[in-house]
Amino acid sequence: MTNTVKENYIDVKSYLTTKRGWYQVILVYYENGKRQSKSKSLGIKDVAGNKRKAEKMQREIEREFENELNSKSTTNNTTTIITTNNITQSIDNGILFGTYMRDIWLPSIKSSVEITTYAGYQDKVRIIADYFDNLKIKLCDLKKANIRNFYTYLRTTRNVNNTTVNSYYTIIHKSLEDGINVFELISVNPAHGLRQKQMQNNIDTYTADELKDLFEVAHNVHSPIELHILIAAHYGLRREEVCGLKWQAIDFNAHTIKISHTVTQASVDGKYKLVKKERTKNKNSYRTLPLIPYIENLLKKEYEQQEKNKALFGNSYKNTENYILVDMEGKLIRPDYVTRKFKELIEQNNLRPINFKNLRHSLATMLLANEKTLDKIKMFLGHSTVKTTETYYANNKVIDKKDTAEVITNVLDKNVANI
Repeated sequence: MTNTVKENYIDVKSYLTTKRGWYQVILVYYENGKRQSKSKSLGIKDVAGNKRKAEKMQREIEREFENELNSKSTTNNTTTIITTNNITQSIDNGILFGTYMRDIWLPSIKSSVEITTYAGYQDKVRIIADYFDNLKIKLCDLKKANIRNFYTYLRTTRNVNNTTVNSYYTIIHKSLEDGINVFELISVNPAHGLRQKQMQNNIDTYTADELKDLFEVAHNVHSPIELHILIAAHYGLRREEVCGLKWQAIDFNAHTIKISHTVTQASVDGKYKLVKKERTKNKNSYRTLPLIPYIENLLKKEYEQQEKNKALFGNSYKNTENYILVDMEGKLIRPDYVTRKFKELIEQNNLRPINFKNLRHSLATMLLANEKTLDKIKMFLGHSTVKTTETYYANNKVIDKKDTAEVITNVLDKNVANI
């Protein structure tokens, strides 16, 4: 919440009431010495269990309304009080840009974005804040040249590509827009027009033979993520899609697998949280694919083993949410564990270094090599647009999903069943 310190600063109070069975908030304030009030329906029924939710919304509306009443008073030399997460700070336009992003802007958006988005923002804002605060650059003095220099720092010192640079751009641009429209601390956004041209990235991928070597190694050492690897490599699934697979996504009669649920992790304020979503990265990522025979057989074996484990552990079996990729006790295998074990598997068996995500890229390049179109690869991988596919995989070769699955079977599963 943003308020300007002035003699006529408007303080808003509120209380909760009901009307015709629905919660309302009454906002009370004094303006020019006169008592004013305003009511707002919360859209929440006055029934058991709803009061806490209504009280939370009441507090949010009170803060937002107070902000609205006081937000237009900021001037170049005016001290401003920023209240975020119940912490009040006095600032003026001499605030350092990095400090503004870390201590003012970032807390202000926490309740309005998903936890995974906030976690990603938090990591990048820390890097932005450290860089700009070290240079003592004020928010009001920030120039395009400063931002361009930061891009250079990212590329040369942190070795990031244009895609990652643009993710920093998105955060910087949004924070400056809020600096104009929400906090009224600046009047111009110096980040305008500084998005970097998207270029094809060099991606490390495995050939079909290297993938088969990986499969063999994972099988021989009894890797706990062997099935993760096989599914990711055969379907090009993202890590969160692999970890999020549930048994209800498998139709053994129709021979299909549905990608509709994700599991990922987010580090917020130094604490890791498991985030489970009944949706995918974008609407195109929600997809139903043919079950590749080799994978189908492995899933049937896994299902049978889990049934035995359930009988063995009884009421202490942990898999109450019906996930496919769990340990013997039914505990979900977490995404960070998959990443760590995959890296160990590569290093300990002298395989060429790639990361787990590159299994997805390996599948795409293999499909291109077997003359599958970008549009059909897009559908199989669940990219939001063909442009995304083209950005990663440049050559437009000459699917329906079944045809794609057949290519994967022919290329990857020749002799692999004997592992």
